[in-house]
Amino acid sequence: MAVSNILVSIDLSRNNAQLIKFCFEIAQKVDARVTFLHCFHPGIQDQNLLEKELEKKHLYDLITEVGASSFNYKMVDFGCYANQDLLLRLLLMQ
Repeated sequence: MAVSNILVSIDLSRNNAQLIKFCFEIAQKVDARVTFLHCFHPGIQDQNLLEKELEKKHLYDLITEVGASSFNYKMVDFGCYANQDLLLRLLLMQ
């Protein structure tokens, strides 16, 4: 079975250096594209930010985290998704 894409979920609250390095090592061996995805639930402190602004901030953080390691690897994508429903439910519970 040929691997052409590797999807990597990233938690920005942790140190991901070894995970990122490992993913690039595998991707280079099988000549695969790597997509780093960060999904998050906005916190109460983020309630005044628009969804796109919040995703843009987290995407910047994701690219910064992975960026140095991906410098020599050209097949890299980044994605970010904010689950606003959880924030709405938390606000309604207060």
